Amino acid sequence: TTRPEVPAPGASDTWWSANYGKNADPALILPWLRDPEKGLTLQDEQVKRFQSKSIGFSNASPEPGDTITIYVEVHNWSLLPTAQPVEVGFYLCDPQLEENRLMAVNGGSTISTGEVLEPRGNQILSFRWRVPEGLPTFPRIYARIDPSDREIEIHEDNNFGFNILNISTNRQPCPAPLVTNNKEKNLRDKIEVEAFPNPVTDQLTIRFKTPDAGNLTGHIYNSMGVSVMRWDSKKLSGQEHEEAIDFSGLTPGIYYCQILQGKNLIVTKIVRE
Repeated sequence: TTRPEVPAPGASDTWWSANYGKNADPALILPWLRDPEKGLTLQDEQVKRFQSKSIGFSNASPEPGDTITIYVEVHNWSLLPTAQPVEVGFYLCDPQLEENRLMAVNGGSTISTGEVLEPRGNQILSFRWRVPEGLPTFPRIYARIDPSDREIEIHEDNNFGFNILNISTNRQPCPAPLVTNNKEKNLRDKIEVEAFPNPVTDQLTIRFKTPDAGNLTGHIYNSMGVSVMRWDSKKLSGQEHEEAIDFSGLTPGIYYCQILQGKNLIVTKIVRE
């Protein structure tokens, strides 16, 4: 483990404070990410770069119908804490396709550190998933940190990582993912959302604008990632819309509003007083 050199009060920046003291840096361990730049050869370079030692399974050789736990260790390499709890989503084969996102046995699609991730800290999260029929042979299960792009990070290219389930089938393997960490591209087509009042006591108004027309699904998740409310809107025109959400039956605490339309996704934190 590297011990960062932090400057004394009033002293000039060290390399660590200059490079890791401006924003947080939640990340996965990707030991082969920079091997080609080091002159080392990787078999299947496009995929192998993102194979991670941060992801593991309670049972790496499950049968269809088995429920397994997927573990992921999230690190924060920065000298600053994250701005908010760090979320992780899990995906089959390609972490940039929202339709590939896995749903937990409790109905949630993300897990969270619950609290901010402290400087140079790490946390192991777990996600319970029921293995379906019809998986490709030796499927890649990806973890994706901050799938809603809420955190301003030092690096974006260490948010994706995968491990492989030992399931041999007669189906084709996962295609090579078109993994990109272009923050500008990810943000370009995002849904715009405003939630008020926040904190909320009884009724929350969610005002949103979508980039496209098309069916939309909204969820309210509690802090454990369980969906406690859902609504659907059909064939939205791409203009501004409002939804009134009744929070009166929910206990005080932290909630997350997720709005999904096709590949467009946004998550907003809601406080219930």
